[in-house]
Amino acid sequence: MGFMDAKDEQRAIDDLRAELTRAFPSIPAQRVNATIDAELHRYDRVKVRDFVPLLVQRQVAKELRTAAG
Repeated sequence: MGFMDAKDEQRAIDDLRAELTRAFPSIPAQRVNATIDAELHRYDRVKVRDFVPLLVQRQVAKELRTAAG
């Protein structure tokens, strides 16, 4: 079991962008991406990054569910 490197994290975030854009078609992709980017910035100083995509996914999905009504 290895650690997530920067490429793995970026790939996971890219997958997350596609997943959440599909999951919330009523919300413009630009807003989905901006919400992901804002949440990612909360973790800028975190050294252990393995769980960042999961944490971002959970928070952003929660915010988008609220926005979608």
